[in-house]
Amino acid sequence: FPAAPPPPHPPRGRPEARGPRPRARPGRAPRPARPPPVRPPPAEGLTVLASKSHGKPGRLQDFLKDKKVAKLIHRSSSIKYCAIAAGEADLYPSFGHVSEWDTAAADAILKAAGGKITTFSGASLTYGKADKNFKHPESVASS
Repeated sequence: FPAAPPPPHPPRGRPEARGPRPRARPGRAPRPARPPPVRPPPAEGLTVLASKSHGKPGRLQDFLKDKKVAKLIHRSSSIKYCAIAAGEADLYPSFGHVSEWDTAAADAILKAAGGKITTFSGASLTYGKADKNFKHPESVASS
């Protein structure tokens, strides 16, 4: 079988592209890695993320009508959740029913950075919903 190509490198300047970890000094344990913290909502307004391919512009506008929005960015995949964890954005409303496997890793990363993903009613996402085809309800990720 032919060998698989190597995975692509993350873009330069992104938190996941920080370079090699520092080596432990003799006699000292290495410091644990710390994720970048989410940011507090900026005074000039929120940076909101929207789906690049599954957007529902009418629903998005209705959801944002009472929020101060400085910027709207369209991104694909779970990168939206990671942008909030990295402090690059503040809010991502998801209006589609997303599969659990599409959010599990990003949910863990966002929680570790101090953010959260909840349903629109405020409940935390749950996993292992075989009776619902492993789909999440509509949700919102925030810092």
